[in-house]
Parts: sequence; structure tokens; C-alpha cells
Amino acid sequence: MIVPVLRTTGVNTKILVALELGVPLVITPVAASPFDLPDNETIVAFADQALDFVQQTVSVYTVSWLWTQLSRASRQHWENLATHDPARNDVRTMLATICQDTTQQHYLSRWTPPPIPEEPPEPVLQLPAPDGPRRKVSTCLTGGNWSASRPLLLVGSHSMIDMYPKFDSLLLQMWEAICRQCDLRLEVRRPGQPYRLSGADVLLDPHWSMPLSALDGVPYRLLFYYWDSGKLGRYLHHNADMLETVGATENFVAQAMWRPWTSLSVRVNQEMRSSGGFMFNWRKALTHFGFNKPAINKIVQTIVGKAEGNFTRELLAHMLAFKSG
Repeated sequence: MIVPVLRTTGVNTKILVALELGVPLVITPVAASPFDLPDNETIVAFADQALDFVQQTVSVYTVSWLWTQLSRASRQHWENLATHDPARNDVRTMLATICQDTTQQHYLSRWTPPPIPEEPPEPVLQLPAPDGPRRKVSTCLTGGNWSASRPLLLVGSHSMIDMYPKFDSLLLQMWEAICRQCDLRLEVRRPGQPYRLSGADVLLDPHWSMPLSALDGVPYRLLFYYWDSGKLGRYLHHNADMLETVGATENFVAQAMWRPWTSLSVRVNQEMRSSGGFMFNWRKALTHFGFNKPAINKIVQTIVGKAEGNFTRELLAHMLAFKSG
């Protein structure tokens, strides 16, 4: 079964049929993510681009032992899914949390975002002057969505270092390289600083706290990274404050999902853990930001492709340690 699904809103039940029947799968990491399939391709063959699908399909058909291995492993994985209930403890914790931490009106009796040192309760937004000087648009953006005016490109996450300690430094390295190549000015917002939207082409904020409603009248594009709350590992399974743990990030994710034309959210531990998913998400992000196709291809080849191995290797190692507690 070939599953070239690049976006999913839930569990593709047709995949369960293939697993149950032992039909080998050539599938995207996005489509496989709800089924807890390992990244080492012992159960399915992963692909993201057209050429990858062709090569993987040919391999499954021509390598006899590979067909047999994937068929047997698929069937075994389906039996594991059918007999194991990974959500039991999560549901028990969730129900206990709801009973203890909500009022009769079903609101949280106590909840504030995790405090960030020096960060004010209400961040300050400094908008660009309407008649201020305009900088020439980068050649990487010429011909893209924003060719008529200078773009406001916002890259944010909320305390991702709590889930993946090396995330902020790795993301900063990549955006610094992209901005150097495209002659874009990058600014990293520090805790307590205002959101200055006039001093840079790309504003990077690793502790995003600005409500997106404050930006509704501003032309911008936002890329928001977060850790999928359904895969929080020991942070979810071993603490009693589940709603406090995921609340702040999910609040910003919900705001981003309400604004699909301006905001794009990426689940780091689900969508960027494999080489295919990593490359696909960077292409998607750069397209969302209005980079033209030649610029995207060059950035992917000279920057993203070189960083992929380090990023995914660190991420998978951290996720393994995360699961083991």
C-alpha cells in the first residue's frame, strides 16, 4: 500500500487494514505518526518525495526478504496496537486533573502560563511606523507572496527547551545561516524585551508570549514550533499538573490554527523527527514565508540539507531518553 499523505487530521483507518492483513506499506512520516511506528523502517518503508516513493516501492517489490519482513512486522504491530492501551493512564490522569483543578463551570480553578524570568505579564508590542523607511526586499523574496512590501517574518516557540534542550540553539543556527544568505536582518527577542516589528526582517522568539490577536491588524507571517502534547513522555505521564504543563503552548497553537493564512504550526517531535519530515517542513515553512522557489531550493540544498543529520540525530536521541524517563 502506498500512502503519499502529506497532511492528516487524525488516524487514517485504511492503514490499520494494511497492517492487519500484513500488506507492506510505503508511507509518509506524517501519515504514520498516529500509529507509533519506529523510525528505523523495520515495520514500514518511509518516503516523502516522489523519487523516494519510487525507490522504496521498487525495493519492496524486488527484495524478497524485505517484503517478508515488512509483512510480518506489520501484522505483529497491528496485534500490539489491538491489545495495548497506551491512553489508559493518560485518561486516568486527565480525569483526576479535571476533577481536582476545575470549577463547577468547567474552567480551570488555577492556571497561569509557566513563568519566564524577566517576562512581563503583558508583553509590549512596538509596531512599525506607517510612513517609516522601507528596506529593499530580499532577492529570496522577490516574486514570492510578499514582493510588494517588506515582510514581517515571525518565528516563535514557547519554552521548547523544557522539552528539547538543544532546540533553540539549533533553530538559531539555521535562521542565522538563512538570513546571511538572503541578506535578511535577524533579531532574537530576549525575555522582557518588547516585540519590535520594525528593526528586523525576521524576529525569532524562543519564549513566545504575545497573543496573536494583537497582530491581527499587522501584515505578518508566523511560524510556531511546539512539542506535540500527545507525546510528552515523562512530562505528561509522571506529573500531576498536566493542564499546567501543556496549557501555555496549546493556547498559542490554538491561536495559530484560527489564523491559517498568517500562521503555521509545526509539531517538532512528530513532523521533524525523520529526514523526510524535516526537509518537507522546512520547504513548507519557507513557502509559507513567501520565499521564491529558487531561493527555497538553494536554502534546502546548502543549509537545511547539511543541518538535517545533526538535528534529527539529536532529536531522536533525546526522544529515546525522554521515553525511558
